[in-house]
Amino acid sequence: MIWAYELALGTRLLGWSVLSIGCGLLLLLMPGTSQLQHAFAVQALAWGAVDAVIALAGRRTAARRPRPPAAEAQHLRRLLWLNTALDFVYIAVGLYLALELGRENEEWRGHGWGVLVQGAFLLAFDALHALYIPGEMRLPGLTFFAGAEHQPSIVHAAQPVGAAVLVHGLPGTPAEMRSVAGALHRANWTVHSLLLPGFGPEIPTIVDRRWSDWVAAVSTAQVELQRNHAKVMLVGYSFGGAVAVAAASQCPPAGLLLLAPFILQPPLWQRMAITLLSPLLPHSFRPYARANFADARFRSSLQLFFGDANLDDPGVQQLLRELAVPGTLMQEVAQSRSALLLAKTVRTPALVLQGARDVVSQPKHSQTLARLLGPEARYLTVDASHELLDDALPAWPAVESAILEFAQRVALARAA
Repeated sequence: MIWAYELALGTRLLGWSVLSIGCGLLLLLMPGTSQLQHAFAVQALAWGAVDAVIALAGRRTAARRPRPPAAEAQHLRRLLWLNTALDFVYIAVGLYLALELGRENEEWRGHGWGVLVQGAFLLAFDALHALYIPGEMRLPGLTFFAGAEHQPSIVHAAQPVGAAVLVHGLPGTPAEMRSVAGALHRANWTVHSLLLPGFGPEIPTIVDRRWSDWVAAVSTAQVELQRNHAKVMLVGYSFGGAVAVAAASQCPPAGLLLLAPFILQPPLWQRMAITLLSPLLPHSFRPYARANFADARFRSSLQLFFGDANLDDPGVQQLLRELAVPGTLMQEVAQSRSALLLAKTVRTPALVLQGARDVVSQPKHSQTLARLLGPEARYLTVDASHELLDDALPAWPAVESAILEFAQRVALARAA
């Protein structure tokens, strides 16, 4: 959480610096600018430039994560309170320049008001952020994905024709890939059902995970299987499909099977709006703040996450309502759109299998992905929604058939 907070803080300060520099330039370029306005503009430009450097340095620190989260929170708190004390000094200096030296000198008065405005903003900025430094995401007393089906596993085939790395979706676990794992194992494939870092029982730590962590986990599993198997196939479902494409771009697999691949690709205008408004947006959101714990379907989905937690307990409900998720997590999820760029570098047999009624992973993105994967890629639709891996649904036989046909194609292509 602290890294998300520090990134948000840097973004907000950078927004103020852009505003200051813009106002300063506007005043300087206006015809007939007075000495007071000119001096005020110089202060706006100077303070804006310094704020920009500080903001960018803070964002760089948050990206590098040089200290443990608790130590970074303590460091940031001390720094902000020190800056708050200095802000009072800036305000005092600004008042002196404006009211004493500026009593008969318009230029000094302009410098004074410029320093006063900047000091007042920084006082509010530093003090408020020092007061609201968040703690780490903790849900004491709750168990996450407690069942064995959520754990990673490797099931070896007696006479394997190849090995497959199965990559689940967000915020899933190997449990959602059980049907695929069973089908491939019965077809004599060794199956590694991967658990991505920060998922499953580790879900409280997902706020500290990055896109690069997930791609590295898939690549590592692939390399380990390649030591004993000539043919290793990557199988990614939903968000795991985008991660699998990124891993395939680093180390080409024998085949790439993408099941309803999820790519977060909002329209350009939305991305521009988010970029412009990001300094004003909260650094975190509470997904369960207004949850209806009496709703049976909602309770069922929560039970998947929180194991045997007593959802009727008011204390547990309050913990969930206060659960804050940083906006930076969504920024990491948004890295899934890099799959569209990386797909151009992947040249291996591939199948993109898409549910025709899928409203989560949009067919148009899946079609684009298949086209970018080149001539060895095939795009196929089935009559299903996003949950096309549920072996209790009518679409599963068609899905299983497509998976096994592609697996055989990979095995024969590499054996030839």
